[in-house]
This record gives sequence, C-alpha cells and structure tokens, in this order.
Amino acid sequence: MKKITFLTALLCMAAFSVKAQTTALSIASLTAGPAEMNIAAQQAPPQGRISARFKAPISVQPQGKAYELSGSFTGGLYSNGQVTVGSYSRVSKVVEGDDGFVYIYNLPTLLGPQTWVKAERVGGDIIEIRRQVVYEAYGGQEYVFVPMRWQYTDEATGAGEFVEIEDGVIQLYYKDGVLRSVAEDPFRTGVVIGSVLGSEASGYNFTGRAEWNLDYAPITDVKATLPEGLEPEQMIMRSISSKDKSTVFAPINVAITDTEVYLNVYEDAYVKGTIEGDKVTFMRGQYLGANFYYGYAMYFEPGYIEEKLDENGEVVGLQAKPCDKIVLDYDREARSLKSDSIWVINAGKINGDFYGLSVTWAPYIQPFAEVAAVPADPVITAYNATLDQWGYNALQFNIPTADVDGNYILPDKLTWRAFIEGEPFIFTPDDYSGISEEMEEVPYGYIDSNYDIYTTFFTIPFYVEESVGIQSIYRGGGETNYSNIVTIDVNTLEITTEPYLPTAIQTAESDAQVTAVVCHDMAGRLVSPNAKGLKLMTLKRADGTQKTVKMIR
Repeated sequence: MKKITFLTALLCMAAFSVKAQTTALSIASLTAGPAEMNIAAQQAPPQGRISARFKAPISVQPQGKAYELSGSFTGGLYSNGQVTVGSYSRVSKVVEGDDGFVYIYNLPTLLGPQTWVKAERVGGDIIEIRRQVVYEAYGGQEYVFVPMRWQYTDEATGAGEFVEIEDGVIQLYYKDGVLRSVAEDPFRTGVVIGSVLGSEASGYNFTGRAEWNLDYAPITDVKATLPEGLEPEQMIMRSISSKDKSTVFAPINVAITDTEVYLNVYEDAYVKGTIEGDKVTFMRGQYLGANFYYGYAMYFEPGYIEEKLDENGEVVGLQAKPCDKIVLDYDREARSLKSDSIWVINAGKINGDFYGLSVTWAPYIQPFAEVAAVPADPVITAYNATLDQWGYNALQFNIPTADVDGNYILPDKLTWRAFIEGEPFIFTPDDYSGISEEMEEVPYGYIDSNYDIYTTFFTIPFYVEESVGIQSIYRGGGETNYSNIVTIDVNTLEITTEPYLPTAIQTAESDAQVTAVVCHDMAGRLVSPNAKGLKLMTLKRADGTQKTVKMIR
C-alpha cells in the first residue's frame, strides 16, 4: 500500500523565497517558507541533439582553480504565452578546469545546487555553452540545459514563447571569475538560458523558467577567523521563538579574549564582537559564507523589535527592523552575554529589507553545567486522522530541550516514547520499513529513512480507537528522569497530562536503555545529530552495550 508521509511539507519548510520582503517585516514571516518552485513541464521546444561529451551530468566539482561568485540575473516564469519577469540575486561557482573547460555551478538556478554546466573557451574572454544534460531525475528523466530565445506570437499583446536556438549555443563573457551575459537583452529576443525535462524516448518539455542578463563577480568578503591558539567553548543560548514566542535553547560555540568575543552563529562561521567594559558590540554586515543550497551569500545583520499598531493604536503584531549593531550585556565573571534585540542570518547584505534565513531574538548565552533534571512535558500540537484512507494516522508534537524549571538539558541524553491506548508502543520493522530493529525509545533528533518517525511526529499504521500519548525521558547527571505522559483523546481531541511513577523494575530496565548518542557521517567523521544528510547514529546504553542505526535528516 502506498503511504503518504510528511516529507513534502518538510522540504517546503526548508526553502525560502527568492523575492525580497518588505522593510517592516513580521517576526513570523522571517522564518516562514514559501511553496516550492513549480517546475512542471508546460510546452515542448524543438528537439536538439546532445554531443556525447555533454551527455553525462557532472555530479562532483571538477579539478581546477575555483571562484565563489555572487551576482544577479533576470528571470522569467512562462505561463499561457506570457512571461512574469523579475530580478534575482544568487551565488554560484566557477571552476577553470585543468582540462581547459570552464565549469559553472547552479546554472540554471531552478535546478538547484546539484548541477554543473560545462563551457568551452572559444577565444578571447568568450565561452560557449551548448545543450547538455545537467541532472538525471527518476525514471530515466533528464533535465537538459537549453539555449533559447523569445519568439513573439503577438507583439501587440506581448504574447509569445521560448524556442530553442537552432545552433544550440549560448555565449557568455568570462574572465578571472567574472561571468556575465555578452549584451543586456531587456526584450528576451537574444540568447536565454532555459531547461527542459524528459527523455529521448518520451521527448522533452520546457520547464517554464528561463534566465538571462547574468552578472556575477567573485565574492571578496571574508569570514572572521579565530585567533591562532584560541579554542571555542560550547555554551548554551536561550532565545525567544519568532513563531510562537516560546523559549528555545541551542548550543553555541563561543571564544573569548580580553578584548573580543567570537560567536559561531551560522554553520562554521563566526562573528566578532568588541568588548568595552560590560558591553560587547557586534557590527552589521559580517560575512558568513556562501550558502549554495539556498543560493545566497549569508550575512550577520542586527535588528530590533517594534510593535505593530492598527489604526486604533492596538498592538496587532511585531516588526523586525534592521540597525547597524547589536550590543550585548557582558558579565565577565559569569562569562555570559545577553540582549533584548535580534540578529538575523540574512541572504545578502541588508539593503533596507530583511531577507532572513533565521532570526535570534533576545539571546542569553551562558556556560552550561550538566545536572540531573526532570524533562519538561512534551507538547502535542495535532492528531492527524486525515490519512486514514491510506491506513495511517499521525501524532504531531514538540519535545522541549528543557527541564520542568525551564533550564536547558542535553538533547543527546533525551529520548521520547509513545503510548497507544495507554500502553507503551514499540516501533517495529514490520510496521516501519525505515528502521532495521525494534525501538521503544526514540533519541531526540532521530529520523528514520522513510520519514515516518521524526523529531516532531510519527505515523501510526493502524486505526486508533481511544488515545495516543507521548513522554520524554532524560538521562543526565547520573539519573534517569521521566516527564508526565501527555495524551490526546483521538475522538474528542482533548489533551490530558498523567503523572508517571516508574516502578523499580521499570527503572532497572530503563538503565539499560540509551544514555548517549554519537553520530558519524558516512566517511566516519564525527558530526552533530542535527547535521543534514545520511548519518550513522550509535546509541550507547548504560549496561555498556551499543547499537548503530542509519538516520537521515
């Protein structure tokens, strides 16, 4: 039986818009993701021929001198004979290959950062790109880079269509990392980058997107680096969620000298702040690196929160507005930092508008000392019974990384388990093909390969008559402690909380359960449990045994 999962929703949450947002930006909209780009086939351009040397897509970065680029292009979305045109910013890469070719990354941009396009030098500073396969999809389908032009069908109304250039070649200017169109073309009558989807057997269809007027140059900004010999310390940052104003916690690497503070705010990038007395100032516009997944150069941009009022002076929301710096209170003895303002991990340098990938609101950073703690209760957010025509329901929930007093606890010592009709539920490979062995406790951050067991939900492959529950378990500071069991009545959707008092037998059994989680990538390197991609998660138990499972995030 075919099963519907939440994968599509998760992917949509991971993406964000290529359109700039307004200056008076809602806090909630900072992290909201738009719908994914529609790349449905719309029309069939003429069939072109692909040379054998351009047939196979390039899946790894070629050898040669590489540049990271930032720039812009004009893009058009074709529909019903009309083109909606916009100007977009983007990052890319160029490699001057050791084999004499020039390779361009993420072009055309609608295919994402998994594509390389191969170009030939033809004299001077001109390169030529021919029709070529850039990405292989499922079922023998191919995405093909196609040089096109705009052909009017009715100049009076502006209607027309993109058609493939007969000789199948597009020329670009390229020199020392500078990449641009040979001539600006406001009317789309010259060469245009497009793509088609299909196969030789079934034919190819235009994907509906085209790009022209490229203008890229090497990124000259550099990331802050830690002074030689300075080692960062992992601390804990408490902040306010921009979605629901709840308290959230996250680990953060911090390095402190007598005059400077370095914060690891994004991937491997740090921002540098200057200490003056009991204040630390972080200036805007610090470069954090190029994000090729989203296609933007990322920057650290401070801001502040302002209430949004209606015509009657009533508060109807909050706005995030940019400013030049964020100043954090600094307690040198406690080694803590605190502010009521925000910083945004921004796509591009701020230019009046936030264009945020993430927002940190009211950060409070301090050292962490592990103690025994009772985990806060899980929060059930929904019970989804709309999937039962396929035989599946789902519980949605949040597992706080905090104890009952609101203090941070270590996620790698936190697990959760489910209850069905009041009894502990065991996930088995028979019901969940994305796992290889039975699981009663699920480590925080675990995701099975089918996305049926996730950090914030799990599917249920049978009809539930009465109730579904969830409980957190924390093994820290030498103790095992349990949250209450939070239960939802699947008929009335009433949520109740029941105290949990484990027996001596249950406590002894739990001591043989998971005490720590260690993750490695497929190359054997130690990574965070929250790192993206396929990982090997080793679950270590108190009795000295351990097991390793595959997980994907």
